[in-house]
Amino acid sequence: MSNTNTKAPSNLTVSIKSLVSEWDDFMSIGSNKEDPREIKSERDLLAMTCSLLRTGFESYEVVSYLKDPELYKDRIEPTITSNDIQLANKIRKYFSKKHMLRRIKGDYISPWMNKVDELCETPQMVRTDNIPVLVTLPRYYDDNIFIEGLMKDSVSAPSDKNVRAFEDTVEFVTKRYRTTRHYTAFDYYWKTSKNELVIARIPTNDLTYKAWDFVAKQSRVKMEFKHPYVSKIKGYDFLAHYINTETEITSL
Repeated sequence: MSNTNTKAPSNLTVSIKSLVSEWDDFMSIGSNKEDPREIKSERDLLAMTCSLLRTGFESYEVVSYLKDPELYKDRIEPTITSNDIQLANKIRKYFSKKHMLRRIKGDYISPWMNKVDELCETPQMVRTDNIPVLVTLPRYYDDNIFIEGLMKDSVSAPSDKNVRAFEDTVEFVTKRYRTTRHYTAFDYYWKTSKNELVIARIPTNDLTYKAWDFVAKQSRVKMEFKHPYVSKIKGYDFLAHYINTETEITSL
């Protein structure tokens, strides 16, 4: 890689702003204009969901199947393994504990969280308006476990009120594919010399991700944060640096 400075893509600011709407996505999931009805099963519905997702069915297909299994019985037949059951139990235990701790601390409990708690309490019963939430649980569980692992090995960045322009050598950590209801993106993670996280989120339809792949392969690069952008990682009291259009990247 040359020593020429590389500015972050001009549309990166827009992709960063998408983080703001992520919590709104959670709140909107599961809305249904039709009157909800209860669906009961002899099997663990979350384990069934894990099975279908594991075997390659898309989320919308799983939602349709759970709403009316008889309609799809000739094409879809979940094969629930012990691993699916174990994963379903882990997911329920994780969210139940997480939301209980939020209640103990007096933190905000969203409508989405209430839906999740309801699902955790009734493994073999679901309302039709809660099925979309049920189907997203494995993905959100994976995302949360991933980011919590990174935060555990890092330190929170200074408040945006205290951070000033700085230059640092950062080390690449990992790249992760991310999907929500409204977009798909690649997240790139680095760590500063102070062990603070630096994040770039690039939409998959933005071909500049190929340039970011090249930067990531350098392992260590110099980043100059002329106008640092610091924000909380959504859902956590943890601050990270987000790369913006004023960030310059130089090879070592």
